[in-house]
Amino acid sequence: MLTWYLEEAVMAGSYEDLARSIRDLGYEAVIALHYPEERFPIDSQLDVGYFVFHGSFQLAKEILKGKLWSPGVIGGSNLYELDPFYNYKWVIAKSVLGDRMLSSNVTHMELGWLLESFHDRLKGAGMSAFFVRPMAIDKPFRGQVVGDTNVGATLEEFRLEISTYEVPMDTVVIYAPYRSVDEEWRLLLVGRKYVAGCLAIVDGKYVSEYKEPEGAVVDYANRAARSLMHIGREPFIMDVASSEGGLYVVEVSPFSCSDLYNIPTDAIAASVSEYAVAECLGGESSE
Repeated sequence: MLTWYLEEAVMAGSYEDLARSIRDLGYEAVIALHYPEERFPIDSQLDVGYFVFHGSFQLAKEILKGKLWSPGVIGGSNLYELDPFYNYKWVIAKSVLGDRMLSSNVTHMELGWLLESFHDRLKGAGMSAFFVRPMAIDKPFRGQVVGDTNVGATLEEFRLEISTYEVPMDTVVIYAPYRSVDEEWRLLLVGRKYVAGCLAIVDGKYVSEYKEPEGAVVDYANRAARSLMHIGREPFIMDVASSEGGLYVVEVSPFSCSDLYNIPTDAIAASVSEYAVAECLGGESSE
């Protein structure tokens, strides 16, 4: 029997619709708080079947470390040993996709060094702003545009936020030249083919209502995904943005720890469950 474990209060939305879609297929769906509020049942395989996890990277690492579940964390290859942001989003995807990525010119360094040399780096790059975010997937502060624009934060405002969150100056961050984004789409792909998606962000603001991805966005995602041979057939998330008249891949993320926004839950439940069943149960249907 396939069971989904959904870690509550991690993602922006509710898991209720996804749980309903999972149960409609005849599978189990358990929504639980992350311990210590409520002990999440990760102590063993529980001898009741196979599991799909969706929730935080912190809990995903524990599941992978203990080899507790199968398939467990989807998109978790080397998640415990290697930071998946470094693995999935920049090293492999960047090397494969190249200038098809929105931020193909990415640099990483310690936060303190970046703050001290920020204006010199802006001037040297001929830019008015950088996009800055932590390299680690467990973000101590949110990614944002920083510089002399009316889009994001000034350097002084960014320093204040860093101070408020007490972010260590040796935190490794990435920065890239700022590029304006008109729309950003969040897409679910399985077997490196588009399954479902939604419009996620317009002009920097999250979209609350569902809008189906345009055909050009889907076609672009499918073409880009064909190059991602390292991902194999497992489900993953791809963000595609329209910027300066073109389409670009923003990032590629592990399924189990990515917010699903308004992607239709029936499509998520069906496609990911089918993958898990084929992976773990030899293609058996739900009981």
